[in-house]
Amino acid sequence: MAACLAAGMGLAVGLERTMTPPSLSDSSDAGNLALGSEEFDDVRSLNVDVTASPAGGVAFPVSGRVTFASCPADGVVRSGSREYGVDGTPLVSLHTDTPLYRDLAYGDKGDDVTALQNELAALGYGGSRSGVFDWATWDAWRRLYAANAGTATAAARVQQGAFSRALAVWLPAQTMSVSCAASLGSTVTGDSTDSLAFRSLAGVASVKAASLPDGRIQGDRVVEINGRDYPIGDDGIVSDTAALQAMAGWSTYTGAHKDGEDVTSVTVTYKLKNVYVQWF
Repeated sequence: MAACLAAGMGLAVGLERTMTPPSLSDSSDAGNLALGSEEFDDVRSLNVDVTASPAGGVAFPVSGRVTFASCPADGVVRSGSREYGVDGTPLVSLHTDTPLYRDLAYGDKGDDVTALQNELAALGYGGSRSGVFDWATWDAWRRLYAANAGTATAAARVQQGAFSRALAVWLPAQTMSVSCAASLGSTVTGDSTDSLAFRSLAGVASVKAASLPDGRIQGDRVVEINGRDYPIGDDGIVSDTAALQAMAGWSTYTGAHKDGEDVTSVTVTYKLKNVYVQWF
């Protein structure tokens, strides 16, 4: 009986072994799967409108002797900065869409008030956008001036409830490529082209896409100008100062630009800032 049982068990084991499909048997060599990759930056050609900025000058708001002068090292003056002082009074370089042509007090209204409010907000000082020169507008101006005045005594030159045009050098743009026209100790005349604060250089005022391509992949974008990449906003505007300077010196632009022409169309490379890797 024992012999019969042993024989039966051997037969069962043999049947189990012979019924295992060859395709399911262990393999000593599983093999390798080759992978490939491809970089993807959704590169496109983009037409941009380049607006030229003519050479010009920026005048002082007051007459007197220059007691402080600090020209920007990169040759770019920015709204909300301080480059000059006259007769011991610090002057803030300030852009507004409407030129600063008068002093302001509580209750004043006008395009110049709105422009001042918009610029104070753009510079991070908040304030009001009511179109009326109110306490919030005055306080924003006071804080901007105090940030540039250097001392509490100088900051106190901002009178309660008032904006004095004599404390600000008006800039026609938020950023300007300039050379400083006045030196320490020189005598200047307010609102005069004979003794300027800055001489603006001919260059590029703005770069904006005529239209953005349909079907583009979403993500941060750059444009290539003269061999380098610069950021471009979702609104199609290139505002980086270095990009504007690069465009001004790029042979593609200078070759297409005609004397007396305000806007020149140029084609640039438009692509994702971060390159994506696709595996296959």
